[in-house]
Amino acid sequence: MRKSVVYIGPSGWSYPDWRGVVYPAKPPRGFSELAFMAKYFNAVEVNSTFYRIPEATSVQRWLDMAKGRSDFVFCVKLWRQFTHSESPLDNADVRSFRRILELLAAQDRLGALLLQFPWRFKKSKQTLDRVIMLADHFKEFSCAVEFRHASWQDESVFEQLARRHIAFVNIDQPVIGASVTPSHVTTSNIGYIRFHGRNSAAWFAEDAGRDARYNYLYNDVEILSWLSHINAMTAETEKTFIFFNNHFRGQAVVNALQLMHKMTGEKPPAPATLLRRFPGAASFTKADLNGQTLELF
Repeated sequence: MRKSVVYIGPSGWSYPDWRGVVYPAKPPRGFSELAFMAKYFNAVEVNSTFYRIPEATSVQRWLDMAKGRSDFVFCVKLWRQFTHSESPLDNADVRSFRRILELLAAQDRLGALLLQFPWRFKKSKQTLDRVIMLADHFKEFSCAVEFRHASWQDESVFEQLARRHIAFVNIDQPVIGASVTPSHVTTSNIGYIRFHGRNSAAWFAEDAGRDARYNYLYNDVEILSWLSHINAMTAETEKTFIFFNNHFRGQAVVNALQLMHKMTGEKPPAPATLLRRFPGAASFTKADLNGQTLELF
């Protein structure tokens, strides 16, 4: 089997603290954050769908903004009402969410659907049944499931997921107690990895907001420690999606570019604004002053 097509990018693209760090401090008229991201990466994860189901017009705007890059795809995070609640599914909500996936898939822009469950969601027959039930509702699409609790790192779970062609999401997070540890499990024809940072002090802190929890910049050694996992996954899959969720102050963008360099040996272009804020990134990127991008994968 040929190695995977690798997709690397950030989790989300619309963060106020990226202004003047990733994006220009004074963006020109008509500036699109998403189109800007598509100059540097071939994928993004859509986090906004976790908080609400978007209108079709919003999805069409995403598609319009990504037109400049033919290989660009979106991985979409499932609405939290489905994954963070025990309530029965509302069929109308399922149809609404399916509609946005269909719009992306119709233009060959859908990478995968991410079903992310919280740490409190531990393995049991009841919880596994809910995972399978949710995936069945979206079985026409490539589904990937992220667990945060270590009880799910179990061969019986992997077998159940593989039987249904559901990808297991391998994650990097602070390893505290019964937390999922780094792995390279593949249970479908796609591989999936998410980097959350290793901010142990804020990870379970009740007063830590989203920004503090994901405030972390990976170093070279930490990035390199994942290469063996990535190589093992790409040897077994057709596509591999790798996203950085340590979004605070643009750190996800830095580390995504850093991983691209480690995987290819080439220096990918980086926004000049980013290099001013993270001068150390000059060791693995080159300044992009003319808006051109480099095809890596």
